[in-house]
Amino acid sequence: MSVLDRGAINSHFMSLALVRPWLDVHVYFDAKSPQDVARMQQLQRDLPAAFKGVNVYDAVHRPIGPHPLPMFEAHIKPEQAFDVMHWLHERNAVALVHPHTQDGGLADHTKNARWVGQVLEVVTDIFHGH
Repeated sequence: MSVLDRGAINSHFMSLALVRPWLDVHVYFDAKSPQDVARMQQLQRDLPAAFKGVNVYDAVHRPIGPHPLPMFEAHIKPEQAFDVMHWLHERNAVALVHPHTQDGGLADHTKNARWVGQVLEVVTDIFHGH
């Protein structure tokens, strides 16, 4: 997504019936690139300093679940979505932002999700049968 629209992003996430009161933010990186790992670590440090109440978790240095690349996860409030996405966009990050709804994991990682930067293909076959 090259142009972020505050109204569209905020209304999208605020319109969903969330089963958890936060959104997941998955920030992807190339674990084989020392420069990309260092950049990811800087984002991990800076994100919670820039946004009150953001929880950041340890990086996973391999693809896991529906995530096609190594990533770290953060939890944000829905009302922070645009500001966090804009902040990540300014730092050339690639990130998936998704809710947790009753629609299930497949919908939440695809139609209910929004991207910052390059749109990656999530691994959807893990959701079959759910």
